[in-house]
Amino acid sequence: MEIKGCRILITGSAKRVGKVIALSLARFGATVILHAFKSGEAATATASEIEALALYRPPVLSGDISLRETWITMKDEIEKYCGGVDVWVHNASVFSETPFFTTTEGQWQHFMDVNLKGAFFGAQVFGEQMKKKGGGKIIAIGDVAGELIWPSYIPYSVSRAGMHALMKGLAQLLAPKVQVNVVAPGPVLLPEGISEAERQKIVKTIPLQRIGKPEDVAKAVRFLIDSDFLTGQVIRVDGGRRRP
Repeated sequence: MEIKGCRILITGSAKRVGKVIALSLARFGATVILHAFKSGEAATATASEIEALALYRPPVLSGDISLRETWITMKDEIEKYCGGVDVWVHNASVFSETPFFTTTEGQWQHFMDVNLKGAFFGAQVFGEQMKKKGGGKIIAIGDVAGELIWPSYIPYSVSRAGMHALMKGLAQLLAPKVQVNVVAPGPVLLPEGISEAERQKIVKTIPLQRIGKPEDVAKAVRFLIDSDFLTGQVIRVDGGRRRP
């Protein structure tokens, strides 16, 4: 699929990795649609950057992705704007440390609602649309935590593992016209406030001996849009940290 002229929804695209993906795709000629929930001001700023770069102002959709109604509303708004999507890049998620013995029911449910339930209903809505029109691509931004399962982030890791499994199942369900893949970053953007000692400790676990960049993830997304013979894959962008 050609990126130029492609209609692409990027959820969670106000800042950080999602923003870089959106800017990258716009730079390559895509018609991007932004989404944010609690980062409306940042999303507006990202839209302005894309306008300066690509000479059009992308719409900014808003809503809680854990609700199926949000996905239906976004689909309807996109259809009015450009007729539908060719690619859905699902980047929206929540992330935080949750010590196992003090994790609350509310914290557990929040990870499952946003990271797993949200991806499920998004795929239900946009996957059906793509299947009906005879083609499309779903690219989910996951995490190597879905395979490594970090002890201090178990609810988050479980939600990511579930999302990876969901996308692998969808790759079979939506074939042959719709391709579904996952990009699973490793250390790309470290949490704010991390010490230099902690940073160096992480770097030592990475064979390529550096922290990744958001553009590394954007390149993987572009590759999956370009390629029409890949589906059901988890592409690790982690500098070799996760061994097969």
